[in-house]
Amino acid sequence: LDAHFRLAVCLGKLTKWWDGVAVFDHVLTFDWLTDFDRLEALTGRAVSIHEADEPDAAETALWGVLHFYREADRRRPLDDRGMVAESAYRLGEIANDRFNKVHLEFPIETLRPRLEVKCELLLSAQTRYLRSIRHGDAHTAAAAGFRIGQLYEKLYDEVASMQVPADLDPDQADLYREELYARVRILLEKALKAYEKALLVGKSAPTATEWILRIEAAITRLKTLVLAKPAT
Repeated sequence: LDAHFRLAVCLGKLTKWWDGVAVFDHVLTFDWLTDFDRLEALTGRAVSIHEADEPDAAETALWGVLHFYREADRRRPLDDRGMVAESAYRLGEIANDRFNKVHLEFPIETLRPRLEVKCELLLSAQTRYLRSIRHGDAHTAAAAGFRIGQLYEKLYDEVASMQVPADLDPDQADLYREELYARVRILLEKALKAYEKALLVGKSAPTATEWILRIEAAITRLKTLVLAKPAT
């Protein structure tokens, strides 16, 4: 069993993800696996599919990991939250990628439905990241918290950077910008809150140094931006 797992890891290092999936599929045919072993194989398989850039198939496999964990944990508690947290986090990443692919633009007939879809995807990704955080792995929680903050910051950036409608005169354009900032400023506040929570969690994880540095940089950036444009 250990040899199979090590082989799958080596194949992953070589980016031969589907070969790794085949190894995990073979392992899952062993009827003598413990629940922990099966959880590890299911997680490895789902992660390999995700890394192979097959989000729809990966989504199904990752949900399968969470379902198996719930069922197995009812039989006997499984003392490994890291793999389950990773699976939930990757589900968040899939929703995050879908969120990033929706681009906002005028005219209003285009903007309105796209904004609705983008907000729905933001909430979907946030829910998945929060599920990851609830599994209690500090490293993954720091990463998930950073991603939540990033979702709100990205939405703010995209809305704020949209070109002012061409039919507005200069005074109307200035008023438009002021009104727009007043409406989307809450996105910055939500992002900042998420970053600050992620920083608290991340400091308890010795392996989360990279995430902590990214979170601290984001907090500094957002505080500067919010202070530069106080609420009106």
